[in-house]
Amino acid sequence: MSSIISIPSGGRCTTASPVVIEGVGLHSGAQSTVRLEPGSDGLRVFDGNAFIPLRDVSVARTPRCTRLELPSGRRVDMVEHLFAALRIAGVTDADMSFIGDEVPVLDGSSSVWLDAFARTGLTRVGGAIECLLVAKPVSLTVGSSRFCALPGQFSLDCTIDFPNAHIGRQRISVDEQTLGSLAVARTFVLEHEIAMLKANNLALGGSLENAVVIGEAGPLNPGGFRVDLECARHKALDFIGDLMVLGVPVIGRFEIFAPGHSANNAFVEEMATSGALRRVSILEASPVSLAA
Repeated sequence: MSSIISIPSGGRCTTASPVVIEGVGLHSGAQSTVRLEPGSDGLRVFDGNAFIPLRDVSVARTPRCTRLELPSGRRVDMVEHLFAALRIAGVTDADMSFIGDEVPVLDGSSSVWLDAFARTGLTRVGGAIECLLVAKPVSLTVGSSRFCALPGQFSLDCTIDFPNAHIGRQRISVDEQTLGSLAVARTFVLEHEIAMLKANNLALGGSLENAVVIGEAGPLNPGGFRVDLECARHKALDFIGDLMVLGVPVIGRFEIFAPGHSANNAFVEEMATSGALRRVSILEASPVSLAA
């Protein structure tokens, strides 16, 4: 295995102008708005009186989404699809404000965010590019979920296994060049789970417009699945978004089985606290030695 790692190309980028998107929250059913302002101080979140670095924001372990817990006591749910879009688009700097307690689910994927970034355009930001490199192997098992990260070029191998004939066992592998193929995959739910979720005040804003509902006969959505292996692709997309709570891209070889938000967040915490990650900061996108 090579000890030379390539940092994602393109340099530091921010949006060329503000991006404002509103919609319904998947779990709350309430309207909410997200505003992304062009920035030059990394990814930051507004918390009452000031923007704070995303890496300094706490993350709660919740089973059905990723939740930010801000110092003021505010919480923001369902950040994962937005954060995955930032990673895919290469947005390294932005000031984010949230009106409401949940990021809009939109169509259940990261596509609407990426379309908005494409319309707005991105602009270069001067200064060093920051990434976190997986510098030594780290693994974690949480219930049926298994995670492993190894040093190397970025890649993600994700396997899921559901007791539903229309999902079953699926495996998807992506690297830096194919990461964007995950973006269109929508969140999904088994039809028999919906009553339980609503009884627990979850999925109150869910519909066939923002989630794939899978019953015994297959997807209830007109047109069925949007892409092949859509369920595995979406689980991989969620994982990418959950990695971005660290504020910068994490570069390594990831192998994950049966991921879910609570387990994902436990693994991210394990990586961050175990000494497995090394922060690098360089002026231009270029190879970096793991031995440095």
